[in-house]
Amino acid sequence: MGFVSGLVAQCGFKQETTAGTGVTVDHFQPIVSESLNLEIETTQGEGLYGSTDGFALDTRWAQTTRTVSGDVTFEATDVGLGLWYRAAVGSTTTPGVASGSAYEAVFAAGDQASAGSSLTVQVGRPGINGVVAPFTYNGCKVTGFEVGGSVTEPVNITFSVDGWNETTATALATASYSSTAQQFTGADLYVKVGGTPSTSGGKTTIASGTALTVKSATVKGENPLYTDRFYSNSSGVKAEQIVNGYRDYSIELELDYDTTQTLRGLATAGTSTALQVYWQRPTAITGAFFPLLEFTAPAVKFEIPEIAVDGPDVLSYTITAKVRKGSATHNAFQIRTISTDTAL
Repeated sequence: MGFVSGLVAQCGFKQETTAGTGVTVDHFQPIVSESLNLEIETTQGEGLYGSTDGFALDTRWAQTTRTVSGDVTFEATDVGLGLWYRAAVGSTTTPGVASGSAYEAVFAAGDQASAGSSLTVQVGRPGINGVVAPFTYNGCKVTGFEVGGSVTEPVNITFSVDGWNETTATALATASYSSTAQQFTGADLYVKVGGTPSTSGGKTTIASGTALTVKSATVKGENPLYTDRFYSNSSGVKAEQIVNGYRDYSIELELDYDTTQTLRGLATAGTSTALQVYWQRPTAITGAFFPLLEFTAPAVKFEIPEIAVDGPDVLSYTITAKVRKGSATHNAFQIRTISTDTAL
């Protein structure tokens, strides 16, 4: 018997052609943690039957609807997560050659009912008896995500998931992992505010932004989805989740108070500005193309932060930028990667 702990856990995933129709997973990424869980609603009849002991009848108990929810946290590496980025924002992108072996993918926010927004996810959970049990979830949509952290830490990314159903009958897929994947860390973090947005070929870029000195940066997204579409003739399984509200995307920055940085002034004035957060590895794939995970928002509004003296230490504060839709020309929110992934 080999290891029987979480050391031998695994997570695989694949894009579904038709939302909710499970497929055999063939993409794998090391996981930090996961909490996917099947939830089944039940009902208990309470008809009176002349009880002499005060218990409801077992024969009047029934299961009704089924759903799946939970989080999956991955190490944010330079390869292997494109399908999740695509599902997270409803993008329909495919990677293109940037130069040589460097490939660029641009994920602009779109309709999460589009092709590629639904995943089958399989988690292998090890038992103490030495068996890694497969739990397979179909119809998984991303309801939220969070990526980032301190400049002193490795970067992890968490995806919150809503799914249709669980099966333990699908065989555990054989996992394989990239031998060259690099994890982004806080040392790779860059933040820029302001600048001039422009968009060409579906890609939004920001020119001449001002670099910010931050202690941490966290990008968060919440996708409002109609997740309880339960109807007749479906055996308690939901229909495809669809967008039913405005997205809530934000970027949270932690800084030491520096009067030369103008973020609080932008907040009090209600001024819209561009904001970029990205992690870039120091060794080029080829030429001037480095492994990159970039988040771009051409129009954000900063919320007024609390800056207060609390003892003799250096003053620090946290400020939140809310993503808004500015010019119709630009992507309101964009994820861009440079990697060696030739396909998602």
